[in-house]
Amino acid sequence: MGSILKIGIIENNPISQIAVDSAFKYANYLNSIWYKFYKNFEANGDTIAVEDETDEILKLSSYYIEITDSTFNPFYKSKNLFPIRISDKVWYFPKGLKIDLGGIVKGYVVDKVRDILLSFKIDTFYINFGSSSIYSRNYKLKLYSEEFGEFEIFNEAISISSTIKENKYHIYDPRTSKPIKKNLTVLVICENATECEAYSKAFIIKPDLKNKIKVKALKIFNIEDNSY
Repeated sequence: MGSILKIGIIENNPISQIAVDSAFKYANYLNSIWYKFYKNFEANGDTIAVEDETDEILKLSSYYIEITDSTFNPFYKSKNLFPIRISDKVWYFPKGLKIDLGGIVKGYVVDKVRDILLSFKIDTFYINFGSSSIYSRNYKLKLYSEEFGEFEIFNEAISISSTIKENKYHIYDPRTSKPIKKNLTVLVICENATECEAYSKAFIIKPDLKNKIKVKALKIFNIEDNSY
């Protein structure tokens, strides 16, 4: 998925290594089933039986599209085309549909890794996926951002999103299919990483969603004038 996944176990547990190995194995599996969505995927009007995880993330995407007023939308390149769920794990992908899961999968992976570690009775840990999607369990994880300074998370997740990546505007407004040409960075703290990922993109596009969507913490930094 183009980012480094880090897992830190903060306890002396004899099965920690087994738990971590299982988590990385599962993360690699998710990368293998979703890799095609990162390589200019374009649907051809097919009805496809998908994996459990693909079914779940497509349903989550539809949910976040609705509650963010379409400001989060992994199908923003598709000119109002959306996948249609025919039945359990069976979806119709209209011809021309394009999918970009980059705005949600890191958070989803973090949540799934968390669940795997908890299933092994690991209770004190943190997960860091690409330094932008992070979760900490029973551990005060200290973090630093150039925009927001020092802060910490405890039993919660964080997502940091910026409009500029590699000197290019890379976050698009799904409603217009145009890039957001403002130099903004958003920090969101939530209960879980998946919702953090979706909301951090949505708040960049429509900051007043904060009046509709409640999160543990939200900060928006305008780099151009160094203001919050």
